[in-house]
Amino acid sequence: MNLRNALSCAFLSLIFIATGCGSGDSDTAHTQPRQEPTSLKRDVTITVTANYLLYLPKDYTDYGRKSPLMLFLHGAGERGSNLELIKKHGPPKLIEQGKEFPAIVVAPQCPADQRWYERWNRKMLETLLDDIVENYNVDTDRIYLTGMSMGGLATWRLAADHPGRFAAIVPICGGGSADWGPRLAHLPVWTFHGQRDRTIPIRRSEEMVMALRQYGSDIRFTVYPEAGHDSWTQAYDTEELYTWLFKQKRRPIPYTLPKPVIPHQDPITLQIEDLQLTDATVVDVPGTNARGVQFDQFSSEATIELQLKPCGYEIDLYQYVPDKDHDSVKLRLSTETWNSGIIRLSHNDYGKLNKADGRNRVLIRDDATYNFRLYTAKPGVIVDRIVIKPLY
Repeated sequence: MNLRNALSCAFLSLIFIATGCGSGDSDTAHTQPRQEPTSLKRDVTITVTANYLLYLPKDYTDYGRKSPLMLFLHGAGERGSNLELIKKHGPPKLIEQGKEFPAIVVAPQCPADQRWYERWNRKMLETLLDDIVENYNVDTDRIYLTGMSMGGLATWRLAADHPGRFAAIVPICGGGSADWGPRLAHLPVWTFHGQRDRTIPIRRSEEMVMALRQYGSDIRFTVYPEAGHDSWTQAYDTEELYTWLFKQKRRPIPYTLPKPVIPHQDPITLQIEDLQLTDATVVDVPGTNARGVQFDQFSSEATIELQLKPCGYEIDLYQYVPDKDHDSVKLRLSTETWNSGIIRLSHNDYGKLNKADGRNRVLIRDDATYNFRLYTAKPGVIVDRIVIKPLY
């Protein structure tokens, strides 16, 4: 072996020794996984685009008296890139027909296959409002929000995201989360819905009405008994709506969230004569204008009549269990499933009873007739008591 080869071998040996190769020994400090706290701080800029129709009232000026602003959110059928679609319904339609509004009207268009209440579109709407306020002479205490169908759903959501921004909202055939009740109770609201709406059931609006009224809201609720999903045509044609709307001014958000209102009457307990439910048994409870509710038991000649004030009620059923130490147990109610032994309680021909927070609630209105029906998926269930508890 010449000198060059000897030096090469020696150099390679040093490399193997240094890296632990060729040996059973290794540096365990470098082979065990470790986690170290880290953080990231980086400025991110996003680009927001919005196509919209803009209407300025005839007395609008860039200086001096400020103008109210109404933001209108269309339904799913008007999505896309053609602004002419927005003129099919609501304030844009009325403006096209010659109606004049005493306010700036902004009607953006939601991109195709997207929804208003998705996070990025809510960000777009917030940015659009900011831009209009920055570039036009807007009275920030008189910003109004309204929408229909998909826009009605987004009206509730956007108001819940920014409860201190709007002077009033008008959601039409929409809905939201009952959890938003305390956040929105201070806000003037007038909501509309069709009794026969099968696309967005009326219970979605009823849930919001009950949620807000339970926290002291004076929310207005108009139901069109014969209307289906298109309740917006009648609603937006109601001149009283705009008289009420443009009188509203932004209210300060309470420092503390409101507490539920104490019910105005005690729970009503109905003792019934061991009503046995089978697969074929249906119990109808017809009401007239929500002022009198009658429980009609098919298996009994007795009839129980009640006088219920218009408000929200929580309804509990109790099952008779003779083999137990106690006479009866509270039934689990379901609005979605037909599992064995579960009672399903529904109302009207077009919607199920609202099940909020595990409870079963219904809104009694002074302009509606209710038919409650009791079903069971397990023959032989015996109901002996119904408890109706007012919510506000």
